[in-house]
Amino acid sequence: MALHSKQILHRDIKSLNIFIKKGVLKLGDFGISKALGGNDLASTIVGTPYFMAPEVCKGEQYGAKADVWAMGVIIYELMTLKKPFDGNNITAVFDSIINKPLAQLPGWASPELQTMIKSLLSKEKDKRPSIFDVALIPCIRKKILDFINEYDCKEEVMQVFDVEQLEKEDKHHSVPDVAEERKTKADPQTASLDELEDYAEEIRSEVPIKDHAAGWLGKHLRCVQGRDIYDWLMDHFEDDKKKAGQMCQKMLEKKLLSAVEEGKGKIFNVNNLFRFRQDRDDIADNLIKTWNGEAGDPVEVTKNLVNLATEVYQQAIVEEDDEEGEAEGEEDEEGGEGEGGEGGGDDDDDDVNMIDVEAALKSAEYKKYITAAGELEKLDILDLSEEQ
Repeated sequence: MALHSKQILHRDIKSLNIFIKKGVLKLGDFGISKALGGNDLASTIVGTPYFMAPEVCKGEQYGAKADVWAMGVIIYELMTLKKPFDGNNITAVFDSIINKPLAQLPGWASPELQTMIKSLLSKEKDKRPSIFDVALIPCIRKKILDFINEYDCKEEVMQVFDVEQLEKEDKHHSVPDVAEERKTKADPQTASLDELEDYAEEIRSEVPIKDHAAGWLGKHLRCVQGRDIYDWLMDHFEDDKKKAGQMCQKMLEKKLLSAVEEGKGKIFNVNNLFRFRQDRDDIADNLIKTWNGEAGDPVEVTKNLVNLATEVYQQAIVEEDDEEGEAEGEEDEEGGEGEGGEGGGDDDDDDVNMIDVEAALKSAEYKKYITAAGELEKLDILDLSEEQ
């Protein structure tokens, strides 16, 4: 923020240029930094290829948001221990940065963190946040305020950023405040269906959902232990056993949870296996989330649903090297012409697309998709015009 407030681009932000001194991160190596005047933009292609923004790779003019992109690459690298866009040479790296979708994020990452990384790595610079927008993201805002309080440096930070705006945002919109309000005001006996659905979604995003063995050969798919649900609620309700137990039972009665094993679906038991409504195969997507209010224009609702479904699919794709195919290709080369012509294979088939179902079902995109599907349920085909 200090650099960008003075119209200075670093232009080589990368993990190797971040140093730790007494527990504080320091940004170094300003050898190719550039000071801009007014609304000027830079155009020289400089930096480390893996961390270059798409506009830099294309040879277009760029500004401070190229540094924001590099920051997104670093965060992704810290989470996955690999680069989001890779290649065997600089041309391949540039092509990946410009054209390929962002690789799968870890399923354990919170929706807020996933959303932030996707925004930092938006290929369209106009849709990418500035560093000052990033500072207002709740999880970042809290870290900045904690840093200011720990090092008593409000005046210094005020020179580059409006700390009072951060404090105002933190007071009114921070997640911890919402959680605290729920702890004191939530009443399982009077909670509305919407509130129960919100609880179920939040629990589902944080507890482990796994496949469990059923007999010698069978499997119970996408299940959660009753103990994990109960423990989450115990923490949420400050160890109030009565409230935690009532909330578990209420979610079971409203069919937000269902017992996996037959005959165990009436009374919640921490030793039983349960399945969230989103993870059941016998419920259509448009019946999972209740839509409140009137549905919008049918055409727009449908378009939005298709776009969200596409985003969920893209979120779930995991590209893996087809090592077996490569080995066969090498054998064909050694043995001359293989079946299907010289070389025995097609270079375009080197990657295999796998689907990470669990990551997709816990993603922020899936939550939006389920909500949009609920809006679709509100539409009656008999009320639509012939054109619609």
